[in-house]
Parts: sequence; C-alpha cells; structure tokens
Amino acid sequence: MSPKVTVVVPVYNVEKYLEKCVASLTAQTLENIEIILVDDGSSDNSPAMCDELAKTDSRIKVIHKANGGLSDARNFGIDAASAEYVGFVDSDDYVDEKMFETLYECITTENADMAAVGFMGVYENEMRPAYKKTSGRFTAETEETIKLILDGENASVSAANKLYKKSLLLKNKFLKGKTSEDAHFIIPYVCLTKKAVFDMAPMYYYVHHEGTITTSGYKPSDLSIIEAYENNYKIVEKKFPKLIKDAQFRVYWSYFYILDKMLNTKNFKDKAKKKEIIAFLRKNYKGIKANPLVGGGRKLAMSGLMVSELFYKTFLYAYSKKYRKISK
Repeated sequence: MSPKVTVVVPVYNVEKYLEKCVASLTAQTLENIEIILVDDGSSDNSPAMCDELAKTDSRIKVIHKANGGLSDARNFGIDAASAEYVGFVDSDDYVDEKMFETLYECITTENADMAAVGFMGVYENEMRPAYKKTSGRFTAETEETIKLILDGENASVSAANKLYKKSLLLKNKFLKGKTSEDAHFIIPYVCLTKKAVFDMAPMYYYVHHEGTITTSGYKPSDLSIIEAYENNYKIVEKKFPKLIKDAQFRVYWSYFYILDKMLNTKNFKDKAKKKEIIAFLRKNYKGIKANPLVGGGRKLAMSGLMVSELFYKTFLYAYSKKYRKISK
C-alpha cells in the first residue's frame, strides 16, 4: 500500500536531537506514512544514526548526499517521495503524535492544496504557543492565505508545520543556495493553490536554540531575507494589489531584522551596508509610521532612528523590555 504522506527530514549534524525527532514521527497516529531522512553530508554521528533508525522501522528511508544546504536536502526528499502529500520536519524539532493525521484529514476532507497546524515554541525554560488562536479550523482561498502568512497572525512562512501536494512542490521547489529558504518558497507555492486549511492546534514543536539564525550575529548571507520579501512584494504587486500594505510590512520587517542583527553583532565591520539599510528605513519613514501592521515598538524605534542609531536602540530596548513583543 502506498503511503498517504511522506515526511522529509533534512539532517545535518543533529545527533543530539535526531532520535527525539524521529520518535515523534514513528509514533504518528497516521501509521501509513513514509519518513525520508536526508543526510546532507553530516560530519558528526548523524549518518550512522539515520542508518540505525531505519533498521528499527521499515517506514524510514535514508538518503546520504554531499552537503548542499537545507533547500537541496528538501528537494532530494521531494523527488524521492512516494506519497501524494509531502510534509517537512526539521531534525531538531518534534511533532505531536496526531499532527500528520490532522494535516491529512484537513487537506483531503477539504480537497485543499495545503494544510497547516499551529506552532508550540519550545524555549529553555518554557513552552508557549506561537499564535493567540490555539483551537479551531478554517479554510482560506489564495489571496486570504497570502495575507495570513504576510501578517503573521495565524500563519507563518515556515515550511514545517504544513502539508503540501507533491505535484505542486515539483513545480515550485526550494531555492538552493539561499538562507531564509521558507520566505523564498511559501508565497510562490501558495500562488499555485486554490485553497488552504488551517487547524490552529499547536502540534509542531519548534525548538529554539542559542546560536541559531535568529540569535546569531550578522552574516552577509542574512540579506537573503530582504531579497525574499522584496520578491514577494513584486508578486503581490502584480497579482494581489489589495495586499500591498501587507507585503510592504514584510519588506520593512526584513530591513529591521537585518539592522537589529547588525547592531547586536560584536565587532561589526560592514558600515557601508549598515548605512544602506538605515537609509532605506529613513526613506520609508512615513510608510512605516502609516502601516497598520507595524507594531508600536517598531514605530517608536523608527522615530528614534531618524535621530541616531543610539536613539533607535534605546527606544527599541525600552519598549521590548516592557512588552516583550515589539512587532507582529
């Protein structure tokens, strides 16, 4: 019997987390699944662990390949998938035992092209849902789905926590050589869909680590996130003009994200690039202040940035310390 769902797990130097991730997949209540572990040229014990795990469950398949990055590993998994529907789980995360049953039910019952569940953020000392809404199910057509993702209220750009049609994935693969892969991928994929289903139960456990892309210092490759959202803006401008403010919000967000990383990087040297980022934000001051999706803390910090970097950091720190969350 062909599997109902293929789960692709890119693996790269995650020996500390891999077993827990795979255990959460073999325990799925949707038993008829295929689990593809794509070893992306790991240099630790991960390759051997993949092979040993495959011996414990016939549903597990292993692909060993030269290192090509997360996008390349996911694309290998897509090509190898036997099922009509494909999901992705990062190898340092884990999922609720009912997640893929829920996703499969959602996508097949509603005859949809994508299904998603909620996130549970796993931190060192606590776990908390990523969204305010933690129950209920609803459907959305293409334009509404894009709005939800851009606004970040009850959906996100993340490729994990979702289920896709393989036929559409083959038309819109992950871009190799990019960081912020998900931001490059998700909007073009949604443009190929007609309907998505969202079940807000937080079933995907996203583990936050120190030193990840969100906490590490600035690298030139981080600029890929600006490229992604500027490309998404062009898509929206052409196909969904009603969502211009939503797309603008994400462009502004990406520039703030890069600036924050630059300012929090010790011995930061690329002053020319920082000057370029600040110049863009200052040029768009009125648009940022007028955009209803930009949070109050960001708007306050932006006013400070019109004076100096120091004022920006001071206002941002004061607001974030008081409210913890500075933007949506």
